[in-house]
Amino acid sequence: MYVTRADAPVMGKVALLSGGGSGHEPMHCGYIGQGMLSGACPGEIFTSPTPDKMFECAMQIDGGEGVLLIIKNYTGDILNFETATELLHESGVKVTTMVVDDDVAVKDSLYTAGRRGVANTVLIEKTGRRGRRTR
Repeated sequence: MYVTRADAPVMGKVALLSGGGSGHEPMHCGYIGQGMLSGACPGEIFTSPTPDKMFECAMQIDGGEGVLLIIKNYTGDILNFETATELLHESGVKVTTMVVDDDVAVKDSLYTAGRRGVANTVLIEKTGRRGRRTR
């Protein structure tokens, strides 16, 4: 499953795509709209979405200027989004990634693989287009 803007693709604009495990709503589907995400791929509860769904969503939202994948710093998210990135490259889609790893609370935790991207992911999804004044 994935969710896109009703008017996708927006031609001539870079599309923004994010996703991750369900259970933290309104992440990410709640941040789709003008000036925000173009699409979102929710996974199962606390599980990364699959690369094929990310690929399908990216193909739906690409308006010709490429897709920016916003990824939280979770191992499953990184692996699956990177696989989707490879599939998109092979299909001729311009794609780049941004890994969000802002959570300083878990910097030295024995239970995580580095800082997570929790709080700032919402800000990036909500304001990701502000610098370019895109719609």
